[in-house]
Amino acid sequence: MNNSEAKSAEECMILFSQGLSDRPRKRSEQQSGMMNATGVGQPTVHQWCSGKRMPGGIILIKLWFYLSSIGYRVVELEKLHPTLLGVARLLTNGQITAEAMASDFGLSAGTTKHLIGELMGRETATPKRMQQYASVLAKFPDSNRPQPTVTFPQPQPQGVVHPRELSSSKQSASGLSITILGEVLHGQVASMRPMVEIALQQLSPAERQELRQLIGAKGLFELSTYLNALCSEKALEQSSIISKQQGSKQNGTS
Repeated sequence: MNNSEAKSAEECMILFSQGLSDRPRKRSEQQSGMMNATGVGQPTVHQWCSGKRMPGGIILIKLWFYLSSIGYRVVELEKLHPTLLGVARLLTNGQITAEAMASDFGLSAGTTKHLIGELMGRETATPKRMQQYASVLAKFPDSNRPQPTVTFPQPQPQGVVHPRELSSSKQSASGLSITILGEVLHGQVASMRPMVEIALQQLSPAERQELRQLIGAKGLFELSTYLNALCSEKALEQSSIISKQQGSKQNGTS
């Protein structure tokens, strides 16, 4: 099975868990996005990652969309009818609730479980129900736009630096651990690279200009200069000039 193939949510979770750090603090940071997206705590996410259990209902739908957002092709989402997919996305984003839909459809509150089952593709929606879902979707025109397909590299297990190794790791003259700094920068660069490639390959010049404004053109330029300086010691002189200029501006405003 290669990275371009759609996988079940359980298989995606196995891959996700393989990329988690052995260090509790870093592992917690890696899981924080999933916790925020699904509204559960770390113990629950830990159970999902360990394969002990998977969620159900709305929480499982939210997990599907989260996994999709970080680059996994989730087979459960790809099998859904476009209308059901759109309504499920609205539900995940909190734009609608199952209870509100049941009320609009003239159903009792106890039928929400069946509505969720239909949106998950686990129960068959009648033609009438599909029309009702389409009417819900029509209230949110933006949700009908095709969603961009973005595929990021699947998380791979990262090397872990253990405490006993940190004590003997390479130290800079200032006492900074080069090992820790290198690990942090490696993770940041690895996470940024696919998004930068997508911006360069899939956006037009005008769209990239808009993207630069959203990011902050000045900050982006300074980051580029610092990275160039890191790649070439000769470019370090330029970063020193920028630092001096910033210092002068701060002194002038203080």
